[in-house]
Amino acid sequence: VPGAVDQFLVLKHGKDDAIIHFGAMLEVSPLTGRSFYESMALFHIAGLAAWDEGGHGTADPLFADEWWMDGWDPAAGTPAIRRSAPTVAAVNNSCDQHPGTRAGDGTRAWDPTAGFAGQVELAGDSGWGGDASGARNRGLRWETEMDTVGTLRIAAWTEHPDCPQATATLTVHRAQWFRLAAGEQVRWDMGEADGIAIADERGLITVEGLTLTRTPTTLRLQRIWR
Repeated sequence: VPGAVDQFLVLKHGKDDAIIHFGAMLEVSPLTGRSFYESMALFHIAGLAAWDEGGHGTADPLFADEWWMDGWDPAAGTPAIRRSAPTVAAVNNSCDQHPGTRAGDGTRAWDPTAGFAGQVELAGDSGWGGDASGARNRGLRWETEMDTVGTLRIAAWTEHPDCPQATATLTVHRAQWFRLAAGEQVRWDMGEADGIAIADERGLITVEGLTLTRTPTTLRLQRIWR
């Protein structure tokens, strides 16, 4: 749904949830031919997606509730997610962990209702494979410094507790004044890196291979006036 691309998603699933099992994230949709995680990456949808060995509303046996949020409040923190302010999507984030696959790791038989879910109270028994707990875009933070017709400046950094530096592809959504037509070019720079980027069919700019550290670094986009 085109109008859904600009929403910001905060998702958390339990690998030992036997009611809405983890295949909701990993299985290929018969409608789109992609999994949910693959669709988020393909369309550069902004958000934070996490998983652990919790159940259906039951906490993971090893981690505190909402461990993956790291104390961030999307409504009032930095950034505060608003429809009236730019948001940043990250793809190919080197700090991301691996959620596993629909094939599983071979330790549990497939259950048509529960998938590869194990027992919530028993750590390490999920059959989905990959990292037992983890996230995509955990710790990604940004703050808009300027949003005008000609220039967009966004400071970006990472607060991932276990990964102090990341490389990622960033896409800017919901710019209020820096609005581009499909195919329009902009100059960009961030730290010592710079280049030219082209707006996609939705007018969104994507910049690949950016480095994020714990120190905010400004990504600057400048319209090329013709």
